[in-house]
Amino acid sequence: MPRKGLVALSKGAYTAVYEQDHTGWWFVSVPELPGCHTQGRTLARARERIREAIALWLDVDEAELQIADDVRLSEPARQATARARQARQHARQAQEAALATTREAVRVLVHDSRLSTRDAAELLGISHQRVAQLVGRQGDDPVPTSDAVSSRGAAARRS
Repeated sequence: MPRKGLVALSKGAYTAVYEQDHTGWWFVSVPELPGCHTQGRTLARARERIREAIALWLDVDEAELQIADDVRLSEPARQATARARQARQHARQAQEAALATTREAVRVLVHDSRLSTRDAAELLGISHQRVAQLVGRQGDDPVPTSDAVSSRGAAARRS
Protein backbone atom coordinates (compact mmCIF):
# COMPACT_ATOMS: atom_id res chain seq x y z
CA MET A 1 0.00 0.00 0.00
CA PRO A 2 1.42 3.39 -0.93
CA ARG A 3 2.22 5.95 1.73
CA LYS A 4 -0.72 8.00 2.92
CA GLY A 5 -1.63 10.75 0.49
CA LEU A 6 0.68 9.40 -2.22
CA VAL A 7 -0.79 8.34 -5.54
CA ALA A 8 0.43 4.88 -6.52
CA LEU A 9 2.24 5.08 -9.84
CA SER A 10 3.78 1.65 -9.43
CA LYS A 11 3.45 0.79 -13.11
CA GLY A 12 4.50 4.27 -14.18
CA ALA A 13 7.97 5.52 -14.79
CA TYR A 14 10.12 7.14 -12.15
CA THR A 15 13.22 9.24 -12.55
CA ALA A 16 16.21 8.53 -10.35
CA VAL A 17 18.46 11.58 -10.09
CA TYR A 18 22.09 10.69 -9.28
CA GLU A 19 24.45 13.33 -7.92
CA GLN A 20 27.94 12.71 -6.60
CA ASP A 21 28.86 14.43 -3.35
CA HIS A 22 32.27 15.73 -2.32
CA THR A 23 33.24 12.36 -0.78
CA GLY A 24 32.58 10.45 -4.01
CA TRP A 25 29.34 8.80 -2.90
CA TRP A 26 26.32 8.93 -5.19
CA PHE A 27 23.18 10.45 -3.65
CA VAL A 28 19.99 9.36 -5.43
CA SER A 29 16.56 10.93 -5.15
CA VAL A 30 13.25 10.42 -6.92
CA PRO A 31 11.45 13.71 -7.71
CA GLU A 32 8.10 11.91 -8.09
CA LEU A 33 8.44 10.52 -4.55
CA PRO A 34 9.57 13.30 -2.18
CA GLY A 35 11.55 11.80 0.67
CA CYS A 36 12.50 8.66 -1.23
CA HIS A 37 16.27 8.65 -1.54
CA THR A 38 19.38 6.58 -0.92
CA GLN A 39 23.09 6.55 -1.63
CA GLY A 40 25.82 4.25 -2.86
CA ARG A 41 29.58 4.21 -3.31
CA THR A 42 29.17 3.27 -7.00
CA LEU A 43 26.50 3.99 -9.58
CA ALA A 44 25.64 0.30 -9.77
CA ARG A 45 25.14 0.07 -6.00
CA ALA A 46 23.13 3.31 -5.93
CA ARG A 47 20.96 1.98 -8.77
CA GLU A 48 20.26 -1.24 -6.86
CA ARG A 49 19.43 0.66 -3.69
CA ILE A 50 17.09 3.18 -5.29
CA ARG A 51 15.15 0.39 -7.00
CA GLU A 52 14.77 -1.29 -3.62
CA ALA A 53 13.86 2.01 -1.92
CA ILE A 54 11.13 2.84 -4.45
CA ALA A 55 9.68 -0.67 -4.19
CA LEU A 56 9.60 -0.43 -0.40
CA TRP A 57 8.18 3.11 -0.52
CA LEU A 58 5.31 1.98 -2.77
CA ASP A 59 5.04 -1.55 -1.40
CA VAL A 60 5.35 -3.11 -4.87
CA ASP A 61 7.59 -5.67 -6.51
CA GLU A 62 10.86 -4.24 -7.85
CA ALA A 63 10.22 -5.95 -11.21
CA GLU A 64 7.15 -3.74 -11.78
CA LEU A 65 9.17 -0.54 -11.65
CA GLN A 66 10.35 1.46 -14.63
CA ILE A 67 13.16 3.76 -13.56
CA ALA A 68 14.91 6.25 -15.83
CA ASP A 69 18.38 7.25 -14.68
CA ASP A 70 19.35 10.93 -14.71
CA VAL A 71 23.05 11.04 -13.82
CA ARG A 72 24.11 14.61 -13.14
CA LEU A 73 27.68 15.27 -14.24
CA SER A 74 29.74 18.40 -14.61
CA GLU A 75 29.61 19.87 -18.11
CA PRO A 76 33.15 18.74 -19.03
CA ALA A 77 32.41 15.21 -17.78
CA ARG A 78 29.09 15.10 -19.65
CA GLN A 79 30.75 16.26 -22.88
CA ALA A 80 33.63 13.79 -22.52
CA THR A 81 31.15 10.97 -21.93
CA ALA A 82 29.12 11.97 -24.99
CA ARG A 83 32.27 12.11 -27.15
CA ALA A 84 33.39 8.68 -25.93
CA ARG A 85 29.98 7.13 -26.63
CA GLN A 86 29.93 8.69 -30.10
CA ALA A 87 33.46 7.43 -30.83
CA ARG A 88 32.50 3.91 -29.73
CA GLN A 89 29.41 4.04 -31.97
CA HIS A 90 31.56 5.10 -34.94
CA ALA A 91 34.01 2.31 -34.13
CA ARG A 92 31.16 -0.25 -34.06
CA GLN A 93 29.94 0.99 -37.45
CA ALA A 94 33.47 0.87 -38.90
CA GLN A 95 33.90 -2.65 -37.52
CA GLU A 96 30.62 -3.75 -39.13
CA ALA A 97 31.70 -2.23 -42.46
CA ALA A 98 35.11 -3.93 -42.22
CA LEU A 99 33.43 -7.27 -41.51
CA ALA A 100 31.10 -6.89 -44.50
CA THR A 101 34.03 -5.99 -46.74
CA THR A 102 36.09 -8.90 -45.42
CA ARG A 103 33.20 -11.33 -45.97
CA GLU A 104 32.89 -10.15 -49.55
CA ALA A 105 36.65 -10.50 -50.09
CA VAL A 106 36.56 -14.03 -48.63
CA ARG A 107 33.68 -14.93 -50.92
CA VAL A 108 35.52 -13.65 -53.99
CA LEU A 109 38.84 -15.24 -53.05
CA VAL A 110 37.58 -18.64 -51.88
CA HIS A 111 34.50 -19.20 -54.02
CA ASP A 112 35.07 -17.20 -57.18
CA SER A 113 38.86 -17.38 -57.42
CA ARG A 114 38.98 -20.82 -55.76
CA LEU A 115 41.88 -20.00 -53.43
CA SER A 116 42.49 -22.07 -50.32
CA THR A 117 41.48 -20.63 -46.95
CA ARG A 118 45.18 -20.35 -46.06
CA ASP A 119 45.98 -18.35 -49.19
CA ALA A 120 42.94 -16.11 -48.69
CA ALA A 121 43.97 -15.60 -45.07
CA GLU A 122 47.49 -14.63 -46.03
CA LEU A 123 46.23 -12.11 -48.58
CA LEU A 124 43.74 -10.59 -46.13
CA GLY A 125 46.04 -10.59 -43.10
CA ILE A 126 43.73 -12.72 -40.97
CA SER A 127 43.90 -16.29 -39.71
CA HIS A 128 42.87 -19.22 -41.87
CA GLN A 129 40.45 -20.18 -39.08
CA ARG A 130 38.72 -16.80 -39.43
CA VAL A 131 38.46 -17.28 -43.19
CA ALA A 132 36.90 -20.70 -42.58
CA GLN A 133 34.40 -19.12 -40.17
CA LEU A 134 33.46 -16.46 -42.71
CA VAL A 135 33.10 -19.04 -45.47
CA GLY A 136 30.83 -21.12 -43.22
CA ARG A 137 28.62 -18.14 -42.29
CA GLN A 138 27.78 -17.34 -45.88
CA GLY A 139 25.59 -20.40 -46.20
CA ASP A 140 27.51 -21.64 -49.27
CA ASP A 141 29.37 -24.89 -49.46
CA PRO A 142 32.99 -23.93 -48.94
CA VAL A 143 35.57 -24.98 -51.47
CA PRO A 144 37.68 -27.71 -49.85
CA THR A 145 41.10 -26.48 -48.80
CA SER A 146 44.22 -28.44 -49.56
CA ASP A 147 44.36 -29.32 -45.84
CA ALA A 148 40.80 -30.63 -45.86
CA VAL A 149 41.45 -32.70 -49.00
CA SER A 150 44.64 -34.14 -47.43
CA SER A 151 42.78 -34.98 -44.24
CA ARG A 152 40.02 -36.78 -46.14
CA GLY A 153 42.57 -38.71 -48.15
CA ALA A 154 44.44 -39.74 -45.01
CA ALA A 155 41.19 -40.80 -43.34
CA ALA A 156 40.23 -42.85 -46.39
CA ARG A 157 43.62 -44.58 -46.43
CA ARG A 158 43.27 -45.48 -42.73
CA SER A 159 39.89 -47.15 -43.17
